This record gives sequence, structure tokens and C-alpha cells, in this order.
Amino acid sequence: MGKLKEFDIIFGNPHRVYKAGETMTGYLILHLDEEMSTHGLHLVFSGKASLLFYKEWYKHKQDRYYVNSERYFQKDVNLYPPDGIPVGHHEFPFTFSLPSHIPSSFDCFIGKVRYSVKAQLKVGWKKTIDVERCFVVFCPLDLNDTGAARNAGRPIENKGEVSVRGSMGKITALIRLQRRGFVPGETIPVRAAVKNRTGLPITKVFFTFEQTYEGHVHGKTETETRKLKSATPPAGDKGVPARSSAVWDALDVMTVPVTPPSRLDGCQFLDISYHLVLNLVWAGVFTYKNVVKVDILIGTEPLANHEHNVDLETAPLNFDSAYFNNDGYLTSPERLGDEDMADTTEPPSYSAYTASQESMQDSGTGDHTNFEMRDTFQQPPPPAYDAIQGPINHTAAYDNAESNVNSQLSNAVSHEQQAETPM
Repeated sequence: MGKLKEFDIIFGNPHRVYKAGETMTGYLILHLDEEMSTHGLHLVFSGKASLLFYKEWYKHKQDRYYVNSERYFQKDVNLYPPDGIPVGHHEFPFTFSLPSHIPSSFDCFIGKVRYSVKAQLKVGWKKTIDVERCFVVFCPLDLNDTGAARNAGRPIENKGEVSVRGSMGKITALIRLQRRGFVPGETIPVRAAVKNRTGLPITKVFFTFEQTYEGHVHGKTETETRKLKSATPPAGDKGVPARSSAVWDALDVMTVPVTPPSRLDGCQFLDISYHLVLNLVWAGVFTYKNVVKVDILIGTEPLANHEHNVDLETAPLNFDSAYFNNDGYLTSPERLGDEDMADTTEPPSYSAYTASQESMQDSGTGDHTNFEMRDTFQQPPPPAYDAIQGPINHTAAYDNAESNVNSQLSNAVSHEQQAETPM
């Protein structure tokens, strides 16, 4: 058997990154010092996804494993007939068209989507020399075709609150984004505000870019989250002192790392999503807390003219503006929840309302709507219970109850004495 000096796969794209539906090219290098007797030279193109995780099965005191897989393509190409390969340097070119509806390459703790090219040199009847090279596939996701990426031209704002053990009050934080859709390499402009209403100082403020992936099989779901990148805003290491607030305007501290697009379209049992998280670390606690989380949509085609969609400077991010009231709650009507827009002021009393309406009528001011509203209060409200029954004399009620109990006890004793008297 001759000596094999070089055996490798060279891709036409040196980065080995291809778009779904694209045609990939390359060649196989085979260099022999001596003539080798072979039984075939094959090239196998493969794309598949696999999933594996386990759940604790308390009933039988053992782990139960869940497995799933699917294959997107597999093609075997014979490059050389089963004869001896002559001595020298040989190059075997290849071409392969990728399917258009395949998921992006992905690898995580519970599963993976992987694409590869394997060269097999069969020497003898039982020995095979293999060389395998993986390549990356990305499924296009145009953010301009996704309405959630632009959020209809409105800013994205999320608020979060957290309580600190051992201290009164809460910590309120707010994140405001220009849009939700980004591509790898873009910078996420962030505006953030933190109000510390506790007695403990916040020692650090930082952002993290997180990826959450879910695996589904037989009705079971496994979810994992990993942090891809972290960044600290200016003066974030100084934190926020107790009973104070801090605002960071128009920050460009987070750049989207190279990562697969959201949703992992084309895969039946794996799904991925991304989040921008504001984290706080306070004194006396050795772990940090995820206070605010904003969903981020990662695509392959950036938004067109996104710099003119939303101006982050339209309203100041501080706790004295419409964003927060004295208790630290959001009050602007553009917030996410209806509970933040609720009117917390107490309604006026009946006497104050009627007096104000009569004064407006006498002075000739007021509109027709106010008088129509007054008609609904023409009948005074019902009187209080004490006004009808009079004040309750708790001392007299207690004396009456005590006398009733004493009389019942005396009657019971007399009945027992009569029963004991012989006839």
C-alpha cells in the first residue's frame, strides 16, 4: 500500500459560509507518494439536525431521555472508479446546490443543526480513510418583511421592578430601543433609566445580549439561555446610590455578535430567540438580577432607512418626566401595560362636586357636558348606616350579652338539681 501524503477538502468560499439555495463549489486534494490500490473515492454531502435532552422521572427514580432528529439532504458522489490511484498530486472538483428551505447552522447544549462534506477513501475491504469538513449555512431573514422588526415606527419600551431582600422599597428600571430588528455587526442604540428606592446602593449596571433556545419532542420542552455578550455603560461600574436615580441617554454600548437568525426557520423541533437584558448588582448580594428584558429580532437583511423611523430623543428618559411618577411607575400612554396608564387619583366627594358645579353655573362658566354629568348626581347618595341606626353603644351591648349568658347558666344549674332530687 502506498503512502498518503495529503488528503483534504478545499471550499471555493474560504469562509465556508453559504446561503440556503446557493451553489457551493470546491475540490478534493489527494497526494500520493506511491501508487495505492483503492476500492473507491466518494464525497458525501450531508445536512441534519439532532436533539437530545433528559428529564428526571421521579416515579421510577431515573432519567428519561428524549431524542429527535431530521435529515435535510444526503448525497453520495463517486469521484474515482474502484481502481488504483496513480502516484502524484490529484484534485477532484465538486459542485453541490443547497436546498432553499433549510435551517441555519446552529449548535447548542441540547441540539445542533450541522452541514458537512465528507471524503471517503476506501482502502481494502474493511479500511476507510475519512476526512470531514463542516460548513455554515444561513437561512435568509429579511427584516423589512417582518413587521415586528420595525414595531410600526414606535419606540420599544419595557419596564421592570425588583425587590431587594432586607430593604424597603423597590428598584425600577426602563429600557427604550429605537427598533427591535438588527443584523450581526449592527450597534443597538439603548436608552436606560434606573431608580433605586431602596436603602441599598446598586454597585454595578450592565447589559447582556442573551440567546434562548428551546427543544421540543413528544410534548416535552427543554429551554436553555446563554449569554453571548456583555457591555457596561459609561459610569455603570459606579452603580446607583440608595434613594437616587440614574439615566443613560443614546448609548451605543452593545454590538450584535455573529449569530444565527431568529426563529431557526426550517427546523421542526428547535427554536431560538434573542434578548437584551439590563442587569443590576446591589450591595450585599453576590449574584446579579435581570431586571428588564427586551426581545430582539436578528435577521440577515437590515432594515432600510431605519435611522429615520424613531427618534430616541423625542422625550427625556428621566424619572421627573412623564415616564415615571413619584412612585417610580410608568405613566406615559405609550407604555406596554394598561396598569401603567391607570388613573391613581381619588374621585372627588359628592359635596365637593356639587359645590363646584353650582359655582360654575352661577358664574356662567362650564360647558354642557359638565352639567349633563351633574344630572347623574341629582339624587344624593344613601346615608351611612350609623346615621340611620345611631351610634352603637358597645358597653351596653357587652353588658346585655353577659347577663344573657349568666341567666342561661343559672337555668342549666337549676335543671340539673331537679334531675338529681329523688321522686
